[in-house]
Amino acid sequence: MVVVKSRIVKPPFGLTLFPFRTQCQRFGGLDGARLETMLFAPLGLSQQQETVMLRAGGNVMHTNSAQVPHRTSTLSRGHALIHAEYPIEQTLRGHDAEIQSLLMQEAWSRDTRPEGTLFVADYDGLRLLGRSEGALDAAVTPLRNRFGDRLVVDEPSVRYAFGVPTLEPYMTVLINAPTHCMSVIQRDFLQRRGRTNRLRRRISFVLEGEAPLASLLGYEQWIRESMTEVPYVGLCLSRYLPIDDDGPQAA
Repeated sequence: MVVVKSRIVKPPFGLTLFPFRTQCQRFGGLDGARLETMLFAPLGLSQQQETVMLRAGGNVMHTNSAQVPHRTSTLSRGHALIHAEYPIEQTLRGHDAEIQSLLMQEAWSRDTRPEGTLFVADYDGLRLLGRSEGALDAAVTPLRNRFGDRLVVDEPSVRYAFGVPTLEPYMTVLINAPTHCMSVIQRDFLQRRGRTNRLRRRISFVLEGEAPLASLLGYEQWIRESMTEVPYVGLCLSRYLPIDDDGPQAA
């Protein structure tokens, strides 16, 4: 049975390959062309976008028109990652069907969302894509406050571009902190497989570098809790590199 509600559609399990019209005819005797129209016409998706959506598991992602051209980001030949500009994700689920339903509705019911995030309706809740771990925190906190213990929040996870070789995201890191903290931060940054591109020292110091996102999970919270004075910490996506190389130095 296919349920079409508002602008969110979950195609029947198994609809993952084209021609879509042919596969629709397997379900309930419903005319394939009619079902195709029911599923995608309200969304205004082109055939190319339909293909992308189905390959993504049939989930409809909430995005604005400015983001549509980036729906599939090709990193290199043989590597494709949907919304590669969001290198980290987090899954939210509910203990009961009511919370699961409310979480799914978050993907389309809000007009505004925390900057740097993308809400994706999943089959049992909500998946958040983020430009950084801090962006995910800003999106998750209001939902924690709203649902409390009824909400199950998975740990943030890095998004990899699988292929040969598998690629992992590297982040540009910018830190502005008191000079007396410089040696501690530098040493820790090296242990996280980071490379320093720029270091300026005056009353405070500024460090700009690059490190794999997998080594930076929890980094913003750690550095703020370690400093007596509140430092500035900024992370943004730099690029994707093979996961088994020697890091930025080899690129």
